[in-house]
Amino acid sequence: MENDVSQDIKELADEVAFDEMPIRNKLIIAGVLLVVGLISALLLSGIFSSPDTYGKTIESLDSKKENVLMLTAASAGASAALSAIPDDTCTPLAERLADLSGDFLIILTAIYLEKYLLTTFGFVSFAILIPASCLLVIIALFIRKRPGLSKTLVRLSEKLALLGIAFVLTVPASVMVSDRIEATYQDSIDQTLQAAQITTDAAEDTSEEVKRDEATNPIEFFQQRVEDLAGAADNAVGALGGAVDWVKGVIANFIEAVAVMIVISCIIPILVLVFFLWLVKLILGVNVDAPMGMLRPGALGRMVRKR
Repeated sequence: MENDVSQDIKELADEVAFDEMPIRNKLIIAGVLLVVGLISALLLSGIFSSPDTYGKTIESLDSKKENVLMLTAASAGASAALSAIPDDTCTPLAERLADLSGDFLIILTAIYLEKYLLTTFGFVSFAILIPASCLLVIIALFIRKRPGLSKTLVRLSEKLALLGIAFVLTVPASVMVSDRIEATYQDSIDQTLQAAQITTDAAEDTSEEVKRDEATNPIEFFQQRVEDLAGAADNAVGALGGAVDWVKGVIANFIEAVAVMIVISCIIPILVLVFFLWLVKLILGVNVDAPMGMLRPGALGRMVRKR
């Protein structure tokens, strides 16, 4: 109760002080805010909406894009090569590898979305939100005998400015966090690509050998070629218990790579944005119940079923 009373007194004191501010001080503050708003709209919006400003972040996103493209090409190549083996033993596994292309497409879309939001958020923040925040305070300065409205405008301006800052920081912060995770799993991704290349080469050699000699057992020859190629590689992935087991191991590695890339490119940016919005809510009371509600168990499933 005492805290509520003290808060009310503080807010009332702020309103009275704001309302009784000398006109000279108001003009100075308004002039400063006008300059800040113009600099933000005319200068900073151009800087923070330019890709050159985010060179390091874009370079990191391009690196992730290259990883996704290489994984996509490797899975597609391995799938096509396995499908070409006359024996149908590897056909279901080839189809499973082909299905991974849809997952990689989602990840690639998320990466491109991050690149676009990087400059879009910069423009929205410095061309719209921050100038609007300055304008609201200027209006509040010259509203007479309406301290409640002035206070509301000032609080709204604070929210707009803080939202703008949150938007600008979201993508660079998410990329910084995802880079740390990606560095941990980069070796695993490289090994997956190497195993996929071994599988592709072995399957292609098997298809050519079967065409030359129809008596050749394709699975046995494929197994032998995998052993030869994997033995010559420095970091071969998986234990050789058979041709099918090898391909299953490759698929498992691809699925792990997909999971890591989804976390890096899809989940972390959402969590970072939700975190910044939560900070805004904590400081100024901006409502972020909707994005937080999306993280509750079963929320995503209910959204899909409604469609």
